[in-house]
Amino acid sequence: MMRRLAALILIFGPLQGFLSLEIQVFQVPEVHATTSSDATLPCTYNVSEAKEVIAGSYKWYRHLVKTELEVSNSSEDFTGRISRVNTDQFINTRSAQITIHNVIPSDAATYYCEVTLVHGEETTEHGSGTLLNVTDVLESPYIIIVRAVLGVIVVVILLVFGCYRIFKQGSRQSAPRGPEVLQNVQTSHQ
Repeated sequence: MMRRLAALILIFGPLQGFLSLEIQVFQVPEVHATTSSDATLPCTYNVSEAKEVIAGSYKWYRHLVKTELEVSNSSEDFTGRISRVNTDQFINTRSAQITIHNVIPSDAATYYCEVTLVHGEETTEHGSGTLLNVTDVLESPYIIIVRAVLGVIVVVILLVFGCYRIFKQGSRQSAPRGPEVLQNVQTSHQ
């Protein structure tokens, strides 16, 4: 009897390891966005021993996993503002990213990606979180740069024009005028 039990353990023991998965979920530490822009929160995962996964899903949470607001289009704070990768991308490219559209200042928070996969049994793991920083910038950096360059060009033009006027006035003052010109002309003819 003990030999049969030992044989069953030897046969079915490795299957238990085969059926369970180890998932590693990776998130970038920080994402920056400006008000009214789109913010993509990347999330990828690896599976132990590169096993084929055919079923699974993912969720995102704001602040704390499973105890705080789930980030989805059915959540009041995010209604109609969330884009997700499709199931094929999730399984084949191992991406679980979301995009928050039309970001508002109250979206600033730490977001956690949670991946659930099924391979014999269901396994769930979450990432270490991504901090979304939202800044209220009224103008894009490109517009600010263009304005600065134009400002420098205007200052240079004004300086050149001012220097030219000063030079012209200086040359007029050194040149003889009125009766002096007549005396010079008469003196030169004699």
